[in-house]
Amino acid sequence: MIVVDENFDRKTSNNLGEWLDLHGLSEPRCCALLRAVEDDAMDNLSFSPTANWPGPLDPNGAWQRALAAMLDYFPERADSISRAYTGTHKVRAAGDIRAPRAMTVADGGDGFPTVYFSFDGGAASQMAIAHEFAHALQFIASGGIFTPPVTREICAFVGEAALLQYLETFSHSEYTAAVLVWRRDEYVYCHHYAAALKLALHEPMAKYNYEWNYPIARLLAREAKKNLSPDEVWWLFEGKEDLDGLMTALGY
Repeated sequence: MIVVDENFDRKTSNNLGEWLDLHGLSEPRCCALLRAVEDDAMDNLSFSPTANWPGPLDPNGAWQRALAAMLDYFPERADSISRAYTGTHKVRAAGDIRAPRAMTVADGGDGFPTVYFSFDGGAASQMAIAHEFAHALQFIASGGIFTPPVTREICAFVGEAALLQYLETFSHSEYTAAVLVWRRDEYVYCHHYAAALKLALHEPMAKYNYEWNYPIARLLAREAKKNLSPDEVWWLFEGKEDLDGLMTALGY
């Protein structure tokens, strides 16, 4: 999850129609995306018990692993990634009602994001940190320009995908634990949240719900990472590619 400053938040959508307009989506196009989400979920979802993280996992190690994953995926952007990592305020907030799992505030007051995160030493904590670091990186890479929420979440899910790719290469046991968390989250994003958006599409004045952003972002992040070069994906982080251009490039 990411929370931008109040001036930006006033620009986001209040109802379904405004949310669609903000992202250049029509109802038919949104329905087509949701059908792709459902089809993809049926093909890829498997139910497995959550695996314990192999060996000790501490917050600093989790952050370092998220950094390594992004550097591995975007090797040409090392300066920007390192700057974002160094500048981002990392605040462990276990039990803080503002951050039941993790949350990124785009500007912590000095031009750099603040990430509030809970941490229990499990694979879900590692995945959440990768997700939030990608949010922070997107804010820095774009220069803090307003970015529609679906695009923000695409970038965050790219962060998760980069982590999985990195772990699969360098630590198969850690990859096994992380991918089971990813599959568990897939059920929430591609079933519960997709169903909520599908229902809302019948009510143009339905009150905006941030959860609508997740199923479409999840699908497009996976397709972008699979079909586009890292440089093309980086354009999303920089704000140089809008959702319409991305969907066209991916054939949606």
